[in-house]
Amino acid sequence: MRLLKTAALGVLFGLVQGSLEIAWSLGYSPPDILLLVVLWFSMNRRASEALLIGFLGGLVLDSVAPLHIVGVQSLCKVVVAYLPEWAFYILLPETTLTGFLLVGAGTVVQQIILLTIVQTLKPGGVWGGGALIETLWLLFANLAAWSILVFWRFGSTEGKETIK
Repeated sequence: MRLLKTAALGVLFGLVQGSLEIAWSLGYSPPDILLLVVLWFSMNRRASEALLIGFLGGLVLDSVAPLHIVGVQSLCKVVVAYLPEWAFYILLPETTLTGFLLVGAGTVVQQIILLTIVQTLKPGGVWGGGALIETLWLLFANLAAWSILVFWRFGSTEGKETIK
């Protein structure tokens, strides 16, 4: 049952991200909600679920919003799902800064993989100033979305004692 729920989450977030990429009209790409969900599951020591969500969500994303070759987003999300596992050997887990570092690293790693594969299979100048600006925008959007999620979750003072 847990596997089915995880698969449904992957499909759902793939559809949400695909719909965002189709309907987004603010210039560059929208925040990658699927990437943030994959990183959240992986940071909470649920890497197998993060892999499944990333794989299925990436396939759905590529089929809903055919911006790239089918399977590229899936590969990117699966690689990013392993980042927290590798980072826990180097970074201190359970800190807010670790989450921000992983979101930043995940965004950059995903963009490098995505642009390299697209450039290799569809030559035509994907790399360049436009790719750099798009990556920086996506990095900013993902970090902003992550900070909203973190402060929404941990910023509430209900039920906490406050110092007077």
